[in-house]
Parts: sequence; C-alpha cells; structure tokens
Amino acid sequence: MLAPPSLHEVEQTLSSLWLKESVRESFLKGEGNVSPRIAANIDKSGVELYATLLEYGQQDLMASIYPYCAKILKKKWEPTVREYFLAYPPNHYNLNRAAQRFPTYLKSEGSHFLKKYPFLVELADYEWLEMELLEVDDEVKPQPNLVLSKPDHFIQFAPLLNPVLLLRQYEYPISEIVEKLDGKKSISGIKPRSSRVAIYRHPLTNHCKYLDVGEIAFEVIQASIDVPHSYSDLISLAVSRSTNSDPQKTVVEFLDLVEKLQEIQVFIGSTKIA
Repeated sequence: MLAPPSLHEVEQTLSSLWLKESVRESFLKGEGNVSPRIAANIDKSGVELYATLLEYGQQDLMASIYPYCAKILKKKWEPTVREYFLAYPPNHYNLNRAAQRFPTYLKSEGSHFLKKYPFLVELADYEWLEMELLEVDDEVKPQPNLVLSKPDHFIQFAPLLNPVLLLRQYEYPISEIVEKLDGKKSISGIKPRSSRVAIYRHPLTNHCKYLDVGEIAFEVIQASIDVPHSYSDLISLAVSRSTNSDPQKTVVEFLDLVEKLQEIQVFIGSTKIA
C-alpha cells in the first residue's frame, strides 16, 4: 500500500498545476506527470478554474501597476507576466508586493527586450514607485511656510521635506517616454539622456506626482532627506553646484525653487533647527 503524500508534496503539486501551463496541460491529458497518490484526488475542472482565476488576478495586477510596460510589449506582455511569476513567485502577504520584483526580472531575464527597449528596466522602476509610495503608512502633515524676510531665518530654519518621496536618477528620459506613450507617439530611437525625477505623494489628494528636476534641485532635495539643512546651507550647496558665474542670480533662482517646491508640496513647511 502506498504511503499517503505529505502536505508539502500536495502543496508543490497544486502549485505546479496552477502556475505552470505545461505541467497542467500534461496532467489534463492524463500523461502521468503527477504522482498517482495525489492525482486520484484532484478535480481536473477545479484545477483549470483555479489556474484561470489566478492568471486573471496576476494579469490584472501587473497591468494596473505597469501599464506603460504593457503598452510596449503588447502581445508579449501576458506571457512575460506568466514567466515573471514563475521566476519570482509571491513572497509577501500583500498581493501588490508580488509585482515589486518585475524590474529585477527584466534586468536579469529580459535581455531579448532590452536590445530593442534598453530603457525598459528604468521604466518599470518608474512605474513601481507609485505603488511603493501609495502604500507608505506615514501621514504627511503640512506646516506653515515661512516667509524668509530676515537674515536669521536662513540660518535658523530649514525646509521640511515631504516624507513620502523618492528620488531617482535614470540613464534615459523616462518621463519623456511616458509622455510619448500617452500621446501614442513613436518611442523608437530614444537615446540615453540623464534624467532626475522626484516622485512624491501629495498630502491633500494622496495622489502620486512625478516631477522632473534639474541637477541643483535634485541635490537640494536629496540633502534634505535624512537631516534638515538650513536654507543658508542649501543656498551654499546651490551656489557651489551652479555653473552661473553670478552667485546673486543663483540665490534668486534658489528662492524661486523653494517657492515652487512649497506650492507643489515637495516642501511642506519649515522647521526650526537653531
């Protein structure tokens, strides 16, 4: 008499039947790739139904998070999603997290796509960041903006950075690629061109915003991430990075930058540091 299968064997078999199309098709044809001890107790129609539901869920999830990658890959998108979940099965109770490693998958397994679309890994990262920020639990509490009317204000106060924010430097103009896809324009011939993006969650709408920034703005925001730096220190940083020979003009541009970042809630107020 055959020993009953272990729970682990049953789990592995069902997982293969649900997720691996080739294994499932062989089983449904009765080709004996599943242990007889387990096969006798498996409902074939149930396997087909559950596999279909799983695939619908996976395809819907990935298309909602990576709509631009889906647009680019077109007919190759759905099989790519299937291959992704075989290579990177979900490892987190949060279903959305099952999609997190797609940029890693493209980097390691997507060389056939990257020859034509070398920016695809960066585009996938760009798309994932929205979900990353939407799931951050931190509550963003804007504070009153300080009018920098006295010299002491520049030394004693620092901009308060939106805590639900990420910065990225890309080798390709990813925002431009997204804009072209939205406008149904060709993305062939896109050349490498460095781009810097701030992605943040707006505290009033809870919507994620993408902001292309220049080198100085990027460094000012980056300097404010871990420890608040005074407005005076940030002005010094801006002047040191500027190619403008007139420091006074750089200061004016810095103040304009601060005002803009406050308006769009990248800076959500000022905090006293001295």
